[in-house]
Amino acid sequence: QAALIPDIRLDGPWDKVWSSETFRRGLEHVLLNAVTSKRWFVSKARGPRAATVTERLRLPSMEGVADGASLFISRFDCTIGEPERYALPLMMREPTTPDPVAAPVEPAPAPMAHLVNARGERRELIDALATPEVARAMLKLAMTGDDIDTGETRLVGRPVGRKEKAASLAELPVRMPKVEQSNSTVFFGERYVLKMFRRLDDGESPESEIGRHLTERVRFPHVAPLAGTVDIESASAQKRTLAVVLKFVASEGDAWSWMLERAAQYLEGVAALPEEKATAAMEVPDGLLGHVAPPDAVASLLRGATEAARLLGTRTAEMHAALATDAGDAAFTPEPFSPMYQRAMYQSIRNSLRGAVGAISRAAATITGDTQEVAKAVLQGESALAASIAGLRDGTLGGMRIRIHGDYHLGQVLHTGKDFIIIDFEGEPLRSIGERRIKRSPLRDVAGMIRSFDYAAWASLDRHRDVFPGERAGARAALMQAARAWSAWTSRAFATAYFDRMLALNPALLGEDAAAHELLLRAWLLEKTCYEIVYELNSRPDWVHIPLRAAQRLLVPAPVDPPNNGGVA
Repeated sequence: QAALIPDIRLDGPWDKVWSSETFRRGLEHVLLNAVTSKRWFVSKARGPRAATVTERLRLPSMEGVADGASLFISRFDCTIGEPERYALPLMMREPTTPDPVAAPVEPAPAPMAHLVNARGERRELIDALATPEVARAMLKLAMTGDDIDTGETRLVGRPVGRKEKAASLAELPVRMPKVEQSNSTVFFGERYVLKMFRRLDDGESPESEIGRHLTERVRFPHVAPLAGTVDIESASAQKRTLAVVLKFVASEGDAWSWMLERAAQYLEGVAALPEEKATAAMEVPDGLLGHVAPPDAVASLLRGATEAARLLGTRTAEMHAALATDAGDAAFTPEPFSPMYQRAMYQSIRNSLRGAVGAISRAAATITGDTQEVAKAVLQGESALAASIAGLRDGTLGGMRIRIHGDYHLGQVLHTGKDFIIIDFEGEPLRSIGERRIKRSPLRDVAGMIRSFDYAAWASLDRHRDVFPGERAGARAALMQAARAWSAWTSRAFATAYFDRMLALNPALLGEDAAAHELLLRAWLLEKTCYEIVYELNSRPDWVHIPLRAAQRLLVPAPVDPPNNGGVA
């Protein structure tokens, strides 16, 4: 493996490496191979073809790091689309040699290159944020309000609320997740979580902007409070958010894992029911809204999941009401729908549908089993699906558009044992910050969570099949119907509680027209499902049956009339 790590040859002393032009050229040469395989590099499919270092910023000095560390910002040009910029904190260390006799220790981060100077001395170049010293230095910068001047560019720490003294941060234990994530996250005891953004856009990150709004202005209690930020500032560019610090929230894990377990328990319970009661367990309610109780035979099996779904629906409405309280900041002032926005929304979803249908057609030969019939139904139903959301283009929707979470699903919610905490307001990382700041119908978040409940149901079914692989075909069909029922009942509990709470808190955001509610939910569900189809075909073909079945269900007309001119969003 060591042979695969490239060398960067240098012509100066170690203490001049970061400012060396030779190092910059060598770094640009190795970056494509070193970085584009990382999970946080989001544009692998766009054909990255060249890397250029555009900025270098000093990082704080720190004990135990002799030659310091520096932040390099690099532009990656791609064959398709616009260039992107990524933040790469780098440091040097002496070459490491494992001791076969010593007790095993936590593995050190792998080097991205070997540095070799004119004397033949070697150092390793590593990702600096993988070391406790650099992570702690970033935390101190955010929480003390210090800044570092690097010529025309500065790193500026901005605490939210009171500043911390550096000494109070020095002893906090540092824990780094072993699994690579879309951003780099570091935990400091049970006090703080540092999240550093790898992909950098011009403008303040929604995680910082929304976090500041919910923490300082409206004091919404069901989020991880924002504690501080690290920003990149220069006279020639917009402020960019490099990192945020959040207060640590104790939890039992995310809502995805919790709901997955509830869905598995439901399926196991259904499998154990006598046949006449099992039939009731497969009953699926019509529509997503309305106070309809599950059948008595399965009410107890569903109770934990539906009660939690109702609570999450309530918290989601409260989150949207907080995001719609502008507190003097125009970035959070609700705005009405306009004919132009509605037409753009319709066209965007129509394009997503066209893209999904094209992806299904191209992958048709690889779709097998009963999923093949589902895929065929979706292909044949393209026109019907487009027609089902034509009211976006032709009607007049009332209600309001607001800032929303933007990437809302069960994995973005922590379960504390008694309640829920909503996290990760960054939005969809593939979209620009400008796109993520657009005000949209809050029902887009609702649709995202409904799709997440559906994924939990089918993922649990797949897990059940792994445990009981020899089940007869009839039993498998019954459990598939039970998975649909679990998805439908939990989604209905979530959506109904959401509407109840929202109409009590801020009825103007949604209005009174149930037909428009159904239209917008259908539209956002279609958009999300189309995205999922393309994603699964590219990344997890075995899971494509989940969004395909969802698209097939959307072919069934909604049980309401079309919206009127006094409709709502």
